[in-house]
Amino acid sequence: MESSLFQNFKQVNLEDVFTYSEEDLVKYYDRIGLFFNGVCEICSIFMNQQIDRSKSYSEQKLYCSKCKFVANKRYNTIFFGMKISFITFNTFLYYFSQGFTDKEIELIMKPFSNTKMSYCSIRQYSKLCRDICHIYVQSILQDIKFEGTVEVDEACIYKLRKGRNGRIAKIVYWVFGLKSRLTKQVIIYPVLYRKREILINIVKKHVKPGSLILSDRFSAYWNNRTSPPTSHLIPHGYLHLGINHSIHFVSDINNQIHTNTIERVWRSLKGKFKNFKPKKQIQQTISQFIMETWIPKEDRYYFMLYLIYEFNCAI
Repeated sequence: MESSLFQNFKQVNLEDVFTYSEEDLVKYYDRIGLFFNGVCEICSIFMNQQIDRSKSYSEQKLYCSKCKFVANKRYNTIFFGMKISFITFNTFLYYFSQGFTDKEIELIMKPFSNTKMSYCSIRQYSKLCRDICHIYVQSILQDIKFEGTVEVDEACIYKLRKGRNGRIAKIVYWVFGLKSRLTKQVIIYPVLYRKREILINIVKKHVKPGSLILSDRFSAYWNNRTSPPTSHLIPHGYLHLGINHSIHFVSDINNQIHTNTIERVWRSLKGKFKNFKPKKQIQQTISQFIMETWIPKEDRYYFMLYLIYEFNCAI
């Protein structure tokens, strides 16, 4: 993302945005490019605007003088068919960008009549926003390469329980993650099985040879039948150190040898799934979490506006 483009979305202070009237907010959205650009998809020419004073600014009709195609400013955007007010949507977007769950957003917005939003609508727009986050993360994930010191680990984010007695079902959702100590970036992949080939292939994809990898003594990374254990990653050109979690979590020799940073990531990720255990939107929810770890909290609202601008037509 170009910093100059992102700065266009931060020209207005967040406090001022929440004092806007409906009309001012629509004009702000239009200024940063969230509405239909007015170019006919068939003829590729700018459409004319037909002013109707009985309709709001966002619902003004645009028509093509050549092919007679008609649309309004909401066409082909996240606002197409939206029945809630823009103030309500803006309030929802802020709390979504801050990592609040659907239930928490409903409880926050419920007491205020001007931003009241049904739980069904909150779920619908949360899904749309998660899809946008997923498209963004997947679009740049392939090009990320870590160097320096990288922590790797795998975790079970949740297990589906069966019946009222809480019997564990066979469905277990595993994830594999990498965190760079140099850039502080996190990469997380859902994995069906914690097999050596799967995990090492992900490491090779995102970590430059010569980097130092820190892990636990899981058999996917180490051959624990030899004495001392031998690494499965060193033959691929990496430096590799491991910590035996059955004995300690931080090395007695060097306190920098640990995986506590990536373990802290799992704690936050599991918190996101604590009251929300989706069967279909798992990857999208993980992508939302990855985006939240990449972007500072104070910039996430503006970044969501940028993502809507960038990927509006892809959802």
